[in-house]
Amino acid sequence: MLNINKVSAGLLGIVTLIPAAGVFAQTTDTMMKKDSMIKGDTMMADKGVMMKDKTMEKKMTTKQKMQMKKDAMKKKIMQKKEIKKGMMKSDSKMMDKGAMMKDGEMMKKMGSYMTVAPTDVMTKLSMTDKNILFFHAPWCPTCASADKSLTAQSIKMGYTIFKVDYDSSTDLKKKYGVTTQHTFVQVDAKGEMITSWRGGSTEEIYKNVK
Repeated sequence: MLNINKVSAGLLGIVTLIPAAGVFAQTTDTMMKKDSMIKGDTMMADKGVMMKDKTMEKKMTTKQKMQMKKDAMKKKIMQKKEIKKGMMKSDSKMMDKGAMMKDGEMMKKMGSYMTVAPTDVMTKLSMTDKNILFFHAPWCPTCASADKSLTAQSIKMGYTIFKVDYDSSTDLKKKYGVTTQHTFVQVDAKGEMITSWRGGSTEEIYKNVK
């Protein structure tokens, strides 16, 4: 015969398990939903970070491009300035050269009498053969008289007379064989001696020049 007590106990156990299973299923479903939500939030957060990173990269790229453009503009401006400086230097040199040529032409036409340092004589010579060096000494009375005469008169066209200090012109005296003050030496455009004489003033210069 069927044991009623055992059947009752079994049914009671089944009845007890069914609610428990439902609770377990609900708990599992809730946990899965929470996990899904957490994963979704994490993915959204990661996506947000990635979007921010991309935005930052775009911004950085834009800044870099702007900086590159600025650098290129600065470089062009610097190049233009350098070119302008070079042109200005070239123009200045041309002007200086033109001024020197004009000075040389004026010296040829007008003639001149000037005081120069012994070391500057060779750079001042005119392009003619009528360059005369006057070895002058401040303690020499006849030198003073000749100097006064040359200063007072207009020098003839083509003549360039250089007053050099006799005492400090050691190299020039040696080169041209000058042994006494109040000596005149005629040289060409290259500084080569043509003739020399002692004493005299303006008129003697015109007579002795070859």
